[in-house]
Amino acid sequence: MSDARDENENDAVDSYRSHMESMIQWHEDDDWDRKSEMVMSGVLSAEETKRIDICLGTGGPGYHLIADLDRDGDVSSVSFWYYNWFFSREFPIENNTEEGKAVKSFVEFIIESY
Repeated sequence: MSDARDENENDAVDSYRSHMESMIQWHEDDDWDRKSEMVMSGVLSAEETKRIDICLGTGGPGYHLIADLDRDGDVSSVSFWYYNWFFSREFPIENNTEEGKAVKSFVEFIIESY
């Protein structure tokens, strides 16, 4: 693993721990004004999204396309998921590639058809 990846991994873990600590403090605080202030100063946005799980095969292994839709119902991202008992792997699909355009079109067709 490269030094940059190690640094990014460490930063991600530190960020996760820091945010979880803040949320625990928020949860344990009984002062609703302070809680409200913490939320308003610490949250940049909250958007409702929808997730579609398209099962392509089950058993051992299973295959799924997981599509996230924005609030307008447009496909914003798609990942291919491989599941085999206690192992899973996500393959994010980049939107602006030939593969991404084909998968997005496939997902949109599925959504319209169901």
